[in-house]
Amino acid sequence: MRHRLFGKKLGRTSRQRQSLFRSLCLGLLTHGKVITTKAKARAVVPMAEDLINKIVKQPPLIAQRHLHRHFANRHQVAPIYSQVKTVF
Repeated sequence: MRHRLFGKKLGRTSRQRQSLFRSLCLGLLTHGKVITTKAKARAVVPMAEDLINKIVKQPPLIAQRHLHRHFANRHQVAPIYSQVKTVF
């Protein structure tokens, strides 16, 4: 049965999938576009939209902490935060 299942597995384990989504989301936020398959793009869009919405709606310090939770390297977080705050 399919009760309350959400998302696509994309033929990967959960950690591989999490890493894939993080890297695609990071590429999308830093470069503005990503070249990938339709299935991967459809799977990562909700995560990216949710992340952007949380960053925009929260106070600056909390937004930076939220980004640090998703992306481990602080050198990746600083450009994303500055880009998102200037766009929105």
